[in-house]
Amino acid sequence: MKFDAVRLEESAGKIMSESETRTREHPETRFAASEDRFGLEDQFRLLMTEPDTSRKGHRQKALLREGPVTLAIYAFEAGSRLPDHVVDGVVLIHVLEGHLQVTTDTETHDMQAGHVLRLSAGVRHDVAAISPSRMLLTVVLEGPKSHP
Repeated sequence: MKFDAVRLEESAGKIMSESETRTREHPETRFAASEDRFGLEDQFRLLMTEPDTSRKGHRQKALLREGPVTLAIYAFEAGSRLPDHVVDGVVLIHVLEGHLQVTTDTETHDMQAGHVLRLSAGVRHDVAAISPSRMLLTVVLEGPKSHP
């Protein structure tokens, strides 16, 4: 299903042009239910069947956005990375499969399947995939300007 829109692209943080089309339902529709249940394997399977919109070797999909909370899945190719960035909120990185390295200003965290890392708001970090990996990300934004 494709959706034409001039909206904020949910995962890349850029404005979509009128000529670009959406590969998923608009977030207002996708996140409208008062209850949601997710099969993570099903969600990863769907993510991998979408047209290849991978960014620098990874694909991502927000499963939930409500107030300050975002829950998202990421699928990484070996050698790919999320470049250095800062989030205005608590970050929980749960490695579901594979091997990731999360580097902060003070430490490199070697993360295998089953490991969870908590980063406080404002901790600069990057994520590098040592092997093909899957990650479940939870972000809880802080501050009145961090969420609608």
